[in-house]
Amino acid sequence: MNGTAHSIRSISSSVLLLLAISAHAATVWDGPTISFTKSNYANPLLAENQDRLTANVWITRGSSQGLFNANTESGFTHFLSPAGTEWANGSLENYATLRYTNWNHWAKGVNPNPYATVGVQAVLHLIADDIYLSVQFTSWTGGAPGGGPSYGGGFSYLRSTPVPEPQVNYAISGNTAYVTNSPSASGDIVIASTYSGYPVTSIASGAFSRCTNLTSVTIPGSVTSIGANVNSIAGAFEGCTSLTNVIIGNSVTNIGFSAFFVCTNLTRVTIPASVTSIYAQAFYGCSRMTNFTFPGNAPALVFDIEAGGAHFGGVGAGAKVYYYCGTTGWGTSYGGLPTVMLFAPRVAPGSAGMKPGGFGFTLICLTNQTIVEASANLVNWQPIWTNSLPGASADFVDPDWLNHSNRFYRARSD
Repeated sequence: MNGTAHSIRSISSSVLLLLAISAHAATVWDGPTISFTKSNYANPLLAENQDRLTANVWITRGSSQGLFNANTESGFTHFLSPAGTEWANGSLENYATLRYTNWNHWAKGVNPNPYATVGVQAVLHLIADDIYLSVQFTSWTGGAPGGGPSYGGGFSYLRSTPVPEPQVNYAISGNTAYVTNSPSASGDIVIASTYSGYPVTSIASGAFSRCTNLTSVTIPGSVTSIGANVNSIAGAFEGCTSLTNVIIGNSVTNIGFSAFFVCTNLTRVTIPASVTSIYAQAFYGCSRMTNFTFPGNAPALVFDIEAGGAHFGGVGAGAKVYYYCGTTGWGTSYGGLPTVMLFAPRVAPGSAGMKPGGFGFTLICLTNQTIVEASANLVNWQPIWTNSLPGASADFVDPDWLNHSNRFYRARSD
């Protein structure tokens, strides 16, 4: 009885083991194609003359005979080399149904000879790694003893590579999608506005954290928030030290905690009018940032109970906040940075005409010191009026206008 039970347990364990093995999924390299060339008489023991596919397989060839695996072999052995590989004719998409054999039999049995493998579509299986990749030889040089221009053991092929990691990863939550952890993001990226039919509405905290090769990002109009609104482990773009350009879509309402923390190569950013809140340390440590431009009203600066504010702490020397005339909520400083009004000053529509005391008009969007200049020929200008008090508006009157046959005016601020 015990013997029977033991046998049943052994059989059950074997079945479970077989199931576990069959559940393993092979890796298919169907990424971009690259070429490899080993020149005639090149030393096969040097790394530059080996195609190091993985840590286990380094394909090369001596000055004669066939291929071998330089990681485990010092030369070619018939019907064994390259160790840890098997080969088949066919396309990579059919890898699971192909009949594989060693390279020697593949080159001289399945195909007539190694020369005949040139141009043949084939699949290489790296057994230990369980990786399948496409291979197509483009040249094969003889390897007979004695040397000569036709010999030397050279060969070349095209092969597939691993599928590149996605630049941007997405996930679905409810009826929307969001950008999740994307550690491979690099270069210039454009975040999609939809994913699997769902609108992409947010970028998670830490999504691109420390992507030090990321240089530019475009955030679409579907996104409403960048990072979390509370103290988080990492900001959405925290530590992206190569980031030089950010385009923020015009639907973003919240720029979250530490969103662009220590993005040390950013120099300027435009915060769209849709933004209503900027959270603590959003741009902290952006040491080259000198220009924050706001087309809309001043967003609320949200403080954190632990981190405080420092929304613009440690930014570039001389950094300023630029805002547009006609928007609200601005003072002489914002988040500790001096503010500058753009497109100032201007003549209020319909205000120009005769006034008590002469010709005049109302100036709006006044900043710092406002100066009105006059000219008779649009070439030579002379200052005729100065207003040193910034404010919403000021009335200008020229009592001397009747003494000039032509009189042009312009206003500027210092």
